[in-house]
Amino acid sequence: MDNQTFEQIKKATREVEIALVNGDYISVDSSARKSRLTGEEIKNAIDKYGGKLSLSPESTYNNIYTIEIENSNPKAWAVDLDLWTNGKLSDLTAQLTVVAEERGFIGLIDDIHVL
Repeated sequence: MDNQTFEQIKKATREVEIALVNGDYISVDSSARKSRLTGEEIKNAIDKYGGKLSLSPESTYNNIYTIEIENSNPKAWAVDLDLWTNGKLSDLTAQLTVVAEERGFIGLIDDIHVL
């Protein structure tokens, strides 16, 4: 994957993380209209885990796990994002699909669970 594509994936992933940290589950749900989870399901998964979500350090994004989804149109990548709570790495993971749409790359939440 070229550097420009990786930067766009990182940006889309960070936008999802910021929305989650801000508790903006409805925005994540409505902007990512193809997400598997509703805003309420996202909120419930995070509330069940406990703690307060916090932003991960920017350096975390240099090592995010991405895998291209074959034969996807538009192009898409599966991304595992380790979430942070109370300023520390947690074992809570958001699984995303990042899609290269005409308007830009967007992150869709597929699942949030403990790994």
